[in-house]
Amino acid sequence: DGQIWTFSVRAFTSPLPEHTINVNYDGFAE
Repeated sequence: DGQIWTFSVRAFTSPLPEHTINVNYDGFAE
């Protein structure tokens, strides 16, 4: 759970488009 949280925060802070973050998060969760 900690790793997922860190990844989510990092993706949020990164200057990446929402779509990219969504795809990355979806893949990581799966």
